[in-house]
Amino acid sequence: MNIKLRLKTTAIIFFTVTLVLLNAIEASAATSAIYSTLAGISVRAEKSVYPGSSMWSASVGSYANNPIGAIGYAWWTAKEECRNSSGTYVATYQWNAPWGRVNTYSTQLYDAGNFSTHACNSGRWKFWSMGKHDLKQGSSIWQPVFNYPVLYP
Repeated sequence: MNIKLRLKTTAIIFFTVTLVLLNAIEASAATSAIYSTLAGISVRAEKSVYPGSSMWSASVGSYANNPIGAIGYAWWTAKEECRNSSGTYVATYQWNAPWGRVNTYSTQLYDAGNFSTHACNSGRWKFWSMGKHDLKQGSSIWQPVFNYPVLYP
């Protein structure tokens, strides 16, 4: 087998494996977003949760079509809950960013965290991305609060 054919074969295998892995990761991701207009600029607030039985992650993102004065979040929390014997979900872990974070004259701010999943006797978790977004342009302010839960499995 010549070297060019070997390189092409290796490249095809690499890209195929990469696509399969990316699709597997993306298939387990869950995202929720809300939209608005701020001083004539389209904006979006987004939360994502990537569940898993050993690791999980959550993210928060604020986005604008054009740069705005301040973009980010006022606070953000990622929470893991486990269903108890009565079927109620009880918090087993919570991560907080109560201080907030913004970028100035920017189009986005994105934050994410990765966490170890805690033992759950029922084998049923609820993962949350929660928070208050903070977007400002001149005297216009948009600060939506929304919480996004994902049940797993």
